Amino acid sequence: MNRLHQYLICLGSNEMPETHLSNAQSAIRQIASCLRWGETLVTPAEGNIQAAPYHNCAALLCSTMEADTLNRFFKEVEKENGRTSMSKTTGVVPLDIDILSVDQRITRPADFNKSYVQKTLKHLLSEKELKTLYIPT
Repeated sequence: MNRLHQYLICLGSNEMPETHLSNAQSAIRQIASCLRWGETLVTPAEGNIQAAPYHNCAALLCSTMEADTLNRFFKEVEKENGRTSMSKTTGVVPLDIDILSVDQRITRPADFNKSYVQKTLKHLLSEKELKTLYIPT
């Protein structure tokens, strides 16, 4: 029997964000056995002053997919929504989906600590839930 994993993810879009985030949420619902969404927040682009603001949200989901398989799934969803290898360099990001933690283990500390991620997490997780996340040493 496949093990059920818990994932904390963050989604962002600064091009047609309502459409792209909705498409991503629909795709994620198909593979998640449990799912809780946070509020979508509009945040300024970091590092690229000329980029449009981002719509960001976080989710907590359960899936039997292993992290590498789930990540490949997310990359396909991004591509289906217009994401290219040049998206970040042009400042136009139709869709970005990142796995922040797997089974309460933070896998992307740099992303996890970004201000916009922390804002989205506060709309998803309680203080107690945030304290259960850890960075492996």
